[in-house]
Amino acid sequence: VTPAGGVVHPGQSVAVEVEFLPQGKNVYKEYLALQVSGANAEDQVYQQALHYEMVGESCEPGIGRSDWRSIFEEQAVIPSVAEGFAGAASEKAKKDLMATQVFFAEAERLFSFGSVVCQPAGATDKAKANCERFKISNPNRIAARVGFAVGVPGAADAGGAAAAAAATADKGAKKGGKKGGKEGAADSKGGAGAGAEGDAGAFTVQPAALEIPPHEHRYVSVYFHPGEMRSYRAQFTATVEDHPDPAASRLQFQLAGKGTLPCVTLEKPLDLDGDGKVTVDFGALGLGKSRRRPLVLRNDGVVPATALFEMPKADTNFSFAARDSSVTLQPGASKEMAMLFQPTAASKEEEPFTAQIRMAVLHNQYATTLIDLSGRCFVNDLAFEFDDDGDFDDDRIDFGEIDLQLHDEDGMGEGEPAEREVRFLMRSAATETVRFAFPADHPHVRMRPQRGLLPAGGMKEVVAVF
Repeated sequence: VTPAGGVVHPGQSVAVEVEFLPQGKNVYKEYLALQVSGANAEDQVYQQALHYEMVGESCEPGIGRSDWRSIFEEQAVIPSVAEGFAGAASEKAKKDLMATQVFFAEAERLFSFGSVVCQPAGATDKAKANCERFKISNPNRIAARVGFAVGVPGAADAGGAAAAAAATADKGAKKGGKKGGKEGAADSKGGAGAGAEGDAGAFTVQPAALEIPPHEHRYVSVYFHPGEMRSYRAQFTATVEDHPDPAASRLQFQLAGKGTLPCVTLEKPLDLDGDGKVTVDFGALGLGKSRRRPLVLRNDGVVPATALFEMPKADTNFSFAARDSSVTLQPGASKEMAMLFQPTAASKEEEPFTAQIRMAVLHNQYATTLIDLSGRCFVNDLAFEFDDDGDFDDDRIDFGEIDLQLHDEDGMGEGEPAEREVRFLMRSAATETVRFAFPADHPHVRMRPQRGLLPAGGMKEVVAVF
C-alpha cells in the first residue's frame, strides 16, 4: 500500500495505491483498514466506513491443448490410424482412404493433409495451396499472446521460434497500439516455419502470432504446398508468451502430407504407332455413312483429375464429344466418350482423312497424349440409310430376339410365325437409272420390294422382314 500513512489537509484528498503481487495461480483475499487519528474507534459507522475487503485472482495465460475435437472442428478426428481405417475392405482400400481423407489421429498426435497436387518449383500462390484451419481457444480470464511455428519434428527450438513470433507481435502492439499489433501479426508471412529446411518448408502457418481475448477463440491457417511427389513430415507448435512454464502451455502435434500428380489412364484405344502415339483407324466407309469408336478414360490416382482435349475445328470429317473442352474424373472413376468418323466427301485412294486429338492433364505437365485418327471414304452407286441414332457402322440389320413359339389368334395351338420388320431407305448416287435386286431364296429374310429400278439421285423405302 502506497503511501502507508500521511496527512490530509481540510478540503484536500490523497490517492492511495494498492499493488497486487500474486505468486502462482490462486485466489487471494485481504482486508485493508484505515485509521484516522482523533476518531472514535468505538463508533460502528466509523469502523464500517474505513474497512475494505480486497479480492484478487492470479491467472496464467494459456490455450486449450487437449480438446482435439474443438481444435480440429473442421476436420475428422479418429482415435488412431489403425482404428480409423479398420473398416477398409483391403490394405489397398485402407491406403486409398488415408491418401484422400484429411484427419487427425489422437494416438499418434498426427494431422494428415492427405495427398495434395504438387506445385511447380518456386510457386508462392497460396490460393492454390491446400489450406486447413485450426481453432485455438483461450479458456482463461486473461488475454493470451500465442506464437505459431512449423519446424522439423522433434526440433528443440520449435517452441522458441513460436515464442519469438509472439514477442514480435507484442512489440508491435506496444509500439502501434493493440490494434496495430494484431495487424502486424496477421501480416506475417508464415513466421519461423516459412524458413524451415527440409519437409517443414512445404508447410506455412499464418498468422505467425495472435492475441486471443479471454474466453474467445481464433483460427490459424496452415498451408501445405508440396513441390515433389513424396511424403512430408513437420511439427506444428503453438507457444503462449509469459507463461511460467512454456512446456506446459505448448500445443504440439505432427503434420503429414503427400505430394502427388493427377493422372488419367487411356483404356481405349490402345493401338500405338512407332512414335508411341495412339492410333485409331476407322477403316473404309461409304459416303453418307458414319462410324463410331469409343475413347475410355480412367482415373487411377488418389486426387480428382481433369483431362483437357484439343482438336482442330477445321476438320469436318471427324468429331469428338469433348472437343476443346475438359472432363473431370474422381479417383477410381472412368468415362467413355465417342469419336465419330462421318466423311463429307470421298477420299483419295492413297490419302486417307486424318485428324489428331491432344489430351493433357491439368496440373500435370508430364501427362500429354496424342491420338491420331484416320479413315477412308468411298462412293457406292447405292447407299442404305437406317432410321436410328445415326450410327451406320457397316451395312448390317439387327432384328434382335424373336420368340420362336407359334400361336394362333387365341394364343393356343399353332398359328402364323412371328415376324419383325426393319425399314430403311435406299438412295442412288449414280448418274443413271439403276436396276437393283435382292436375293429371293433366303429361308428367313425377305425384302419388299425384292427388285426394281431406282432413278439417278432417287430413293426408295425398303422393308426387311425376318
